[in-house]
Amino acid sequence: MAKTQKTYNSNSTAVWAGIKDLKDKTDPPYDQLLPEDRMDGRTVLLTGASSGLGFAAAKELSSRGARVLMVCRRNAVKELVEVQRTGEKEGGSAELLRADMADFSSIRALVDELARRGEHIDVAISNAAVVPGSARTTVDGFEEMLQVNALAPALLMRELLHRGVIPNYTFAGNGRRADSPIPRIVVVASEAHRSANALNLEDLNRIEPYGMAESTPRYGWTKLWLLTYARELARKLAHGADDKPDVSVNALCPGPIASNIAREAPAVAQPFAKLFFALFFQSPRTAALPVAYLAASSRIEGETMLYQFLMRKRAPSDIADSPDNGRELWDTLEEIFSETERRYA
Repeated sequence: MAKTQKTYNSNSTAVWAGIKDLKDKTDPPYDQLLPEDRMDGRTVLLTGASSGLGFAAAKELSSRGARVLMVCRRNAVKELVEVQRTGEKEGGSAELLRADMADFSSIRALVDELARRGEHIDVAISNAAVVPGSARTTVDGFEEMLQVNALAPALLMRELLHRGVIPNYTFAGNGRRADSPIPRIVVVASEAHRSANALNLEDLNRIEPYGMAESTPRYGWTKLWLLTYARELARKLAHGADDKPDVSVNALCPGPIASNIAREAPAVAQPFAKLFFALFFQSPRTAALPVAYLAASSRIEGETMLYQFLMRKRAPSDIADSPDNGRELWDTLEEIFSETERRYA
């Protein structure tokens, strides 16, 4: 197995490490997405679906027969139409739902609407992420990158589970029928999580200025939070009926992608960045295949706590994998969500 412990102390080292990982053939893919990996009759909720990896994943899953609920901050009508057209010949469809990951009340309103409609989500994919050019404070009082990349996905999954929108016995008592596939949660994490050497929960409410030069290490820290939460969530959902998971929770790093996630880089650097990404990074379409694999493959039915880089199995960092860290982060987030829930009510 390839070396999995890395430390990124700057944007440039992270970029080159990502390219090296992308080209590394030490770990062969353990499987691949096949034509028969279909999603007919299944509903997928996908955040960050209007561009980049999320948009590509929406098209891929729609083309496999899924009904895709595209959660976007903006009114992405053009993208919605393209996803619908992609899936129409294969029985897939799409719907646009509006929610802002930088606003907890927006997330709760989204889940309220899904619960009111009686929606049952078969696969929930947490994909939305940002890399701001500088520190910004959300309406909830947290730094934007931390909230969008870590706190918001945790809140969304919590609400979907507690309201039974993702069927489950653990939190809602409305688990799947015996003949139904196990619901899945897919978390788009990042190998950048290895750049953080601690969770630093005491920094939750600390908002300090930073610029693009510090953005990658901070991004890695937010992805460490996200992956640690995903591992703990998987542990809590690990025991359902028939000795199978109540809900499968798996995560992946899609690798370097030629997307617009670094859109807040200085204008003078944008042309170089676009050329560099095009030359060395994957297209979103290619990067979406491992995401679709975790959502659709029947060969991983019943598996949980997988972590992949592309289509290679890896162990996450010891920090992310620690049950003690998972419980501590879980308790911290529960306090936050309970407090903001009282304000929301």
